[in-house]
Amino acid sequence: MAEIHKTQSFPAPLERCREGLTRIWPYLDMKPRSSNPSAGIAEVNWTPGSGSVFVFRLAIKTGPDGQTEVTLRHDLSWTQALSRPLVNSEKMGQMLAEKASLQMEKVFSTLEEFLADETKFPKGVAPASLDMDHLAWLAGSAVSVGLRFLAAQFQTALFPSLQGADGKAQFLRALGMVGVLIGAAAAGLVKRRKPSKGSAFFEGVIVAIINIWMSLLFYKSFFTMSAIDWVLYGLVGITAASVASLRLPARKSN
Repeated sequence: MAEIHKTQSFPAPLERCREGLTRIWPYLDMKPRSSNPSAGIAEVNWTPGSGSVFVFRLAIKTGPDGQTEVTLRHDLSWTQALSRPLVNSEKMGQMLAEKASLQMEKVFSTLEEFLADETKFPKGVAPASLDMDHLAWLAGSAVSVGLRFLAAQFQTALFPSLQGADGKAQFLRALGMVGVLIGAAAAGLVKRRKPSKGSAFFEGVIVAIINIWMSLLFYKSFFTMSAIDWVLYGLVGITAASVASLRLPARKSN
């Protein structure tokens, strides 16, 4: 995949454009990696998902017409091997190039929005967007399902008093709730690494649904899920995931 680049001019002072780029990075899931303001260059990481990282190199200068020229360049070879998307065909390379090109255009259009009305981009962390984080819900679901299978295998050893049909039903019903609670909390903690994606609402719902499916598929011969169970699974999943994903502001030291 060859290097791609795009340049656009903006009718605003260089310092104004530089401030705008700094303000819009969080809104685009982009994070400055290094910068040299005096030279007008910077390197920014974009993490579109699935663990991959795209590196963009930025150059900003005043053009001959007095406008500010912003140039973005991207080459997949700039990304470290462990974070580099796998390119196993020409079609895949073209798709990744188009993805990077669209992100460059998004940077330019978002900078135009900032220059027109900077109040849309308040300083600080970008507002929650409630985007789904696949790594978070996969991790949370694996934790909850693994916990339930493991605990069910050792029911007799863990709770010898809960024997018989009624005892097993009570144990499996409680185990489902605990599985949702711990799994959803795990999903929230994973999503916490990217606060711009918002709270783990969707991830909590997915963990709850997977546990409902597990109960219906594997444990329906021991207990029947009621409407109350469905509601509780959902509420516990959403609450646990959302609370665990919160990133409270750091306390100011005196």
